[in-house]
Amino acid sequence: MKPATVVALAGILAAGLVLASWTRMSEARRRAQVTAGQATAVASQLAELTVLEKRPALIARGKPVDQVLASKLGAACAAAGVPQWAITSVAPGSESTPGHEGLAYQDAAVTLDGITLAQLGRFLDAWRAAEPVWRFTGVQFAPRAAEVRDGATTPLRVQLALRLTFAEERTP
Repeated sequence: MKPATVVALAGILAAGLVLASWTRMSEARRRAQVTAGQATAVASQLAELTVLEKRPALIARGKPVDQVLASKLGAACAAAGVPQWAITSVAPGSESTPGHEGLAYQDAAVTLDGITLAQLGRFLDAWRAAEPVWRFTGVQFAPRAAEVRDGATTPLRVQLALRLTFAEERTP
């Protein structure tokens, strides 16, 4: 093989290696930018959760009435543009006394069915704005198995756990 041919082949090989490295580097840069954006979103959400967690619990006066909770949930649905038929279950939990003089907790479980992630977000915002004394203590959601689509429009089954801290009414 002539030296000029060897040099030409080496040059072509080097150019190919540089091009392959450049392509991989560009893809790695794109993935790093996506990951950095996700990390920023997670940090923002974590900061909001930290602020919400440190916020003092509001205390309601008197024991809640179960029918009032259902109507308040319906009002939050209406305010959020979520159909009221999405509320498939409202189950008041047991009342407990946490040990603080005159205070008690009332838990409730709520199930929403067939709503999208965007509707869930609007509902949670509307509920938090209208009923700050009720705090979310848990949220579980899963796509309805038969209707999985893209993440934004997949209907979800959502189970919410709520807690109300209230001052017990004392009888003289």
